[in-house]
Amino acid sequence: MVERGEVDVGVGVLLCESPATTRELLLRLPLVAVGARGTLTAALNGRGTLSWAALRARPLLALPADNAIQQLVDARLAPALPREDRPVFAHLHTLIAMAEAGQGVAVLPAFAASTCRRYAVDVHRMGQPMVTMEFFSIARRGVPLTPAAAPLLRALAQHLGRSATGAA
Repeated sequence: MVERGEVDVGVGVLLCESPATTRELLLRLPLVAVGARGTLTAALNGRGTLSWAALRARPLLALPADNAIQQLVDARLAPALPREDRPVFAHLHTLIAMAEAGQGVAVLPAFAASTCRRYAVDVHRMGQPMVTMEFFSIARRGVPLTPAAAPLLRALAQHLGRSATGAA
């Protein structure tokens, strides 16, 4: 929509750039594992994080394959190929609810930690190595942002950063 001029600015995860747009880093957030309360405790390491190797042994819940978050998760899980039969859901709330129901583990950006407080789930940072998601503001190349865009983007980055502080 930014490329077509339908919106002034967008926010998102971009794994590849477009020649029609510019992007500016808003913030980096770690990835977290979300599982039904108590189900991940035994897999935590001494630092209180969950390793990617430990995650490979668990049933995973996924976002659609074309989602940038899921692409980052799948790249980190390589060389083990993701199961083709894993449940796929388009919405973060659905993934969290399915994790609460014991259907698997979801790996999400840490801003989801604030939403997870409404569910009976545990949230633990992924580690070994820690992987971060970069969130960008996206604008059309050569088109200045409106005066309202900069304060909006700052407020959004602050809110997402605060939402991430609930991650273990």
